Amino acid sequence: MVARYIVPLIACLLLSVLTWGLVEKVRPNFGAILLEDEGRQKGGFSTEMHDAYRFEKLKCNSVSFGIWGACLAGFTGFFGNPHAKRRWLGLVFGLVLGALSGPLGAYLGQLQELRTEYSGASATYWIIRWGAIAGPMGVSAAIAAAMSGSPKKQLVECVLGGILGIAIGVVSISLLHGAITQLEKPENIFPGWTANRVLAVFCVNIAVFAMILLQAGRHGSTDLPNNMKTVEN
Repeated sequence: MVARYIVPLIACLLLSVLTWGLVEKVRPNFGAILLEDEGRQKGGFSTEMHDAYRFEKLKCNSVSFGIWGACLAGFTGFFGNPHAKRRWLGLVFGLVLGALSGPLGAYLGQLQELRTEYSGASATYWIIRWGAIAGPMGVSAAIAAAMSGSPKKQLVECVLGGILGIAIGVVSISLLHGAITQLEKPENIFPGWTANRVLAVFCVNIAVFAMILLQAGRHGSTDLPNNMKTVEN
């Protein structure tokens, strides 16, 4: 029983290291930096340059969060349900939904940055920011875990676990960010400092996976294997 939960959680730690390394390796060069330099040279940003800057920023962040979302949801779909019957199905759903949830989170995070005024190192500001970013990833991971087992019985419970995990992970990031790491600039949707990237990946991955694993384990399928079914005479 212990191995059913401890081993996947240890694997989740390794996944977090792999996710961080993969994002660092694949994350594209931010084309908006060139636009920013061009804006300085011309003495300011035009409306067209502002639009191009935001688009380049969204594109870069979408790739980063897409990789992260695919890793988290794919892993959770395969390992996050102790009562899994079709792990391959959970993996496929996780990779697809996770890859789609990343760009959605990047868009919501950028929208929050544009529409919310930053008033210093406010935990509330960062909770809203990271809730918008990580929320879609947590839900996609929950759906993937449910699909690997009994969706009709486990979907609601897995989604609840995903939401709880996101809440725990987001609050952890918001409280630890700036306290044990350097305070991030609000315009950085994807963290610019390496320490903040590591903090975000570990907090979200571990909290989301752990809560989904616990919820799926508590409310799994009650069907018995064929060789354990008995016929009453």
